[in-house]
Amino acid sequence: VFACQDEEADSKFDFPLIDLNPNSSTFEQTVGPADFLGDVCIIFFGHES
Repeated sequence: VFACQDEEADSKFDFPLIDLNPNSSTFEQTVGPADFLGDVCIIFFGHES
């Protein structure tokens, strides 16, 4: 668990992705962590082989 208080540090962890969830209000839009500043976000990158 980590937190970033510095705006410059926050920008290093921003990555835009296309929302592929058809039930989402941002479906087919580009969103990233910067769109949720001030909210608690849990980001999980899973991989199965």
